[in-house]
Amino acid sequence: MTPAANTLDTPPRNARERSRLETRRRLLMAGAELIANDGLASARATDIAAAAGVAVGTLYFHFGDKDGLLEAILLHGVDLLTERLRTVVDNPHDTLTAAVRAHEDEMLAFIEEEPTLARVLFHNEVRATEVGTRIFELGVELQAERLRAGVADGFFRNDLHADITARAIVGMLSAVLTWWAADPSRASRQDVVDTLTAMRVGGLHHPEL
Repeated sequence: MTPAANTLDTPPRNARERSRLETRRRLLMAGAELIANDGLASARATDIAAAAGVAVGTLYFHFGDKDGLLEAILLHGVDLLTERLRTVVDNPHDTLTAAVRAHEDEMLAFIEEEPTLARVLFHNEVRATEVGTRIFELGVELQAERLRAGVADGFFRNDLHADITARAIVGMLSAVLTWWAADPSRASRQDVVDTLTAMRVGGLHHPEL
């Protein structure tokens, strides 16, 4: 698989660069749509290229293969979601409950505003791929770092193994978001936020806070 840098937001330098970025954008959108609707295995490179209005060789030129295209789609989704979650970190909250609730709310807002991209990012078939596993493991690593920092600050309880707890949290969030992204009518956004917040805070909340 050829690594595909996520350059959608890079300003084009000239007309040729604008054309290249537009072609890349169309392939990413077409790929996300077909994978979200038909599943990863059924979304063929030829169909994605046709939906984007280009030859299949153009897809290979930009992404190497379908796996490279999937990686670019996932990285784009992670970038957008990370940017949203950064606003939570950059705006401290008075309590742990408020901070966790804001975090959950941003994830649900992302799914509502980017439903196609979210259905690829939170997809069981995609999760099982090599790149999907890498992204999941990165999420676990980042969560473990936040847990250790929170314990050091006296914010989280210190009797839980950080790596195990991080894997449990990310696994829970991934499962619930995959379930909700596939069909948001299953539960209201508020119910999902309330439930996830209660579970996370109840399991992490320092007894003295």
